Amino acid sequence: MWGPCQARPRASRGPPTWLDKEAVDASCPSHCARALALVAALLAAFLPPPGVGQSQTLHPRILLGKWSGRWTERTPLNDGRSGEYDLTITKIEGDRIEGLVESTNAGETTTPFRGTLNGSRFVFGRDSVTELNVDGTRIEGMRHPTRGKGFPWKIQLKKEPY
Repeated sequence: MWGPCQARPRASRGPPTWLDKEAVDASCPSHCARALALVAALLAAFLPPPGVGQSQTLHPRILLGKWSGRWTERTPLNDGRSGEYDLTITKIEGDRIEGLVESTNAGETTTPFRGTLNGSRFVFGRDSVTELNVDGTRIEGMRHPTRGKGFPWKIQLKKEPY
């Protein structure tokens, strides 16, 4: 089988045309250019832009302070139960993060938390594990119950101005 940039050999004697530089040069540009354009288009379509999906390191000062928004319960029926959710980050040392969570769920609760920070992602909690990702002035993620009680919450927050 011959590739797109190789001329097929002639039936006559003598060197095959794939060794003939002029024959290869004449057939190669159109086939190879199309093949390269197709490969480039496929790579552009299926590869993420640089930096997407990679954990970025954030300066702790960006995270400190109050983040406000809502939680929405995720049930099989998507009944839409939701409430307010405030996250105040008070301290970051190395990969440790601390603060307070205030949420409305059957009343208002305030709970201190300690968690782990890894790039733009942080995790905290025991009775329910909360995993959040920071993207500029937004935080989004999920709270998952670990003891079989309740349903996961989707959390969406925005940074409060100082």
